[in-house]
Amino acid sequence: MSDQVSKHKHEHRERQEEKFGRRLINLITRLEEIHNSCYHQPSPA
Repeated sequence: MSDQVSKHKHEHRERQEEKFGRRLINLITRLEEIHNSCYHQPSPA
C-alpha cells in the first residue's frame, strides 16, 4: 500500500521535473534567438 503511494509521488515528481526541464530549454532557446537577433540585425528600437 505505502509502496504504491511512494511510487506515485516519485512519478509525479519526475513529471514535474520533466515539465520544468522543457520550460527551461524553451527559455534558453528564446534567449539564444534574442541574443542572435541582437547581434546579427541591429534593430532601430
